[in-house]
Amino acid sequence: MLNGVIEAERTRLARSLLIAFLACSAVHLVLVGLDLGPYNALTKAMLMPLLAAWAAACGASRSVLAALLFSWGGDVMLSIDGAFIPGMVSFGIAHAFYVRCFVKRGAVETLKRRPVIPLLYVLVWAVALAALWPGLGDMRLPVAAYSLLLFTSAL
Repeated sequence: MLNGVIEAERTRLARSLLIAFLACSAVHLVLVGLDLGPYNALTKAMLMPLLAAWAAACGASRSVLAALLFSWGGDVMLSIDGAFIPGMVSFGIAHAFYVRCFVKRGAVETLKRRPVIPLLYVLVWAVALAALWPGLGDMRLPVAAYSLLLFTSAL
């Protein structure tokens, strides 16, 4: 009986957190559309904590929660002038946690059965990077590493 009550309360909490996340997302999109920079930075900074709270209420793994935490760090850093590289590093760590989750759930085995998929991703990554390379200047290596990590998590 007590387990049923706890589970019902957890489900109610998860539903409330999801509604809060969706409402914050909607407000954020409106603020972005109206180009209200200071306010949309605030709503953007609220999105990942709300999503992480919902994920925790739903029983998400520590890796998913860590990924969401580092995604939040990236969002916050990118809203600070001069913090682009720390923001990119934070997002990179988040994607490394996402990749870890994918690997634990069998992504490598799936890709081994379809080797053309990673080859196509590497090709697209290389072409995109080659097109951007001349204009990247000092950001060449950070962008190359970060974009490779993004492509890896997209696999």
